[in-house]
Amino acid sequence: MTRPTLVLAVAMTLSLMAGCGADPVQQAYDDCMAQVGEAKMETNNEAMKGMVEGMQKMAESACGMILTTCESDPEGAICQGMISQYSENQ
Repeated sequence: MTRPTLVLAVAMTLSLMAGCGADPVQQAYDDCMAQVGEAKMETNNEAMKGMVEGMQKMAESACGMILTTCESDPEGAICQGMISQYSENQ
């Protein structure tokens, strides 16, 4: 294979791989975390700061459940439901 042909073959392979799309589980997690980031609340009240931080951590934990649930049962209804919830929001 000549050098220009090899370069063309590599470029075509990379473009086909890019067309496969991102991992839907990782995409759902990323979308969830983006929503959590958008929902940040600011407060000057010290008592409320702890509550806001706690809610933030709970939301991040819920996003993490996407990864753990789909890792243990990728074809299961719960995993597929979480993926579809975030793919519908786009």
